[in-house]
Amino acid sequence: MLKSQIEYSVKVRCSDGHVSSSVFDEHWTHHYGTYNDRNLPIAIKVDEFHDTVETNNVEAPKTGEIQPWLVVPLKTVDQLSNCINKHEQPHALLALSNDLIDTYTNSVRLYTDASKTDDNKVGVGCYPEPT
Repeated sequence: MLKSQIEYSVKVRCSDGHVSSSVFDEHWTHHYGTYNDRNLPIAIKVDEFHDTVETNNVEAPKTGEIQPWLVVPLKTVDQLSNCINKHEQPHALLALSNDLIDTYTNSVRLYTDASKTDDNKVGVGCYPEPT
């Protein structure tokens, strides 16, 4: 619970004019109030973290020039994996694969062999093809 409160306080402190910024401001009741673990204000809970860690220069991840909600999500086509396996005839597999690939001539294609390393890392190849 404290972790999520600290994450939220960092977000609020690093955002100019955030609607919740007054919640984390210094207040006289923080010094003279009687609190226990159940009713301790969030500002007091996260103060120790902000006193020990510099949080003034925190930057959000860069999302690029296009707003995330305008980006069309990738379409994953895995229909071949449902009807064939790698132990079938190689010529048949090639023909089925090429037939499916031809239906996406105007798309950017990303290919993977769906393999993982022992530490669960996955590789993908991105080969832009001229149109």
